[in-house]
Amino acid sequence: HFNARQLAMTRPTLSAVANSFGRQIIIFVPTKATGFTLIDDLLRFKEGTETPLEFRRPAPVDREQDKTWMDRVRNEFVAQCLEQGIGFEYEYMDEHDKNEVEKQFNLNQIQILIATHKTTWSVGGRLKSNTVVIMGTSFYEGREHRYVDYPIADILQMMGSAGKPT
Repeated sequence: HFNARQLAMTRPTLSAVANSFGRQIIIFVPTKATGFTLIDDLLRFKEGTETPLEFRRPAPVDREQDKTWMDRVRNEFVAQCLEQGIGFEYEYMDEHDKNEVEKQFNLNQIQILIATHKTTWSVGGRLKSNTVVIMGTSFYEGREHRYVDYPIADILQMMGSAGKPT
């Protein structure tokens, strides 16, 4: 049932992105795998619209400077996501890459930040956006071999990331 619920959340999430009109959005996902799937869906959605969506701001700096910050990101997948205007933050991520993703989001260079549930307290405490999407409120707990609901404090922390003025 978990995968079906995640799949059902994809369309409203894509709708929220399309209706964000270029404003920043943070999307919390339960797992890294769900984040990968969502990124793939976002890129397909981006290309499939009548007017192609742009998730990256036109850089106020020259292309050489733009290339340098892209080269500073160590994880190739994260760098490719940033190039498309999507930041991806997950647990056990290289600290250097995490800082670069957050820096680009704070500089308003990327429109979308996808963060896993485990990063709620680091992302929610430091980053703000116009819109927050929470894709589900449970995750698989391997030690207990069952799905567990997020603690209410985590959900409130995620919701607290919303509210950046337009």
